Amino acid sequence: MFSLVLANSNNDGSGYIDFGLLNAASQIPTKEVLEYEKIASLITNQNDRSRFYSVMAVEIQRRTDDLDQKFNSKKLFYIDKINLYEKELSLPQYLNKMPKIDLGQLSNLNKKININTYIDISAQIYRKKLMKYRRYLKNYRNYFIALDNLYYCITPIDFKESLYIYNKVVNKLFP
Repeated sequence: MFSLVLANSNNDGSGYIDFGLLNAASQIPTKEVLEYEKIASLITNQNDRSRFYSVMAVEIQRRTDDLDQKFNSKKLFYIDKINLYEKELSLPQYLNKMPKIDLGQLSNLNKKININTYIDISAQIYRKKLMKYRRYLKNYRNYFIALDNLYYCITPIDFKESLYIYNKVVNKLFP
């Protein structure tokens, strides 16, 4: 992984990070980016290690921002569809009662900290958001699917099955 980043870096010894270097880092799988310490421990040159940490910090932040955007986009999709289905089917408005996402206390990365601490905190934030976003969107998706099945059912048997699933989902999400 680091060889990909190092091959795209400038070799003038400066701490400068160019777009080629950042582009190379964007090609690395997220799992490997979040395991940056394994690679950093193999880098003996201090300048290369510092450059590596800087690149990984920027890349983790970029991926966190991308994750936030994707989450918000999916959430808005589900909200629009759920609102439509609840209205069209004259069902109770459960959308406002959906469980809220709780990210807890995310560290303040604006205070002065060293790059190692910054990247550790950034990686923790990414992992936490990924886990919470998945769980949160799963609730929306399950409710959306139940409504979607109910909305598009044709036969009385389909309706009965879809209504059963809808009630099951509602009782699970909104006890």
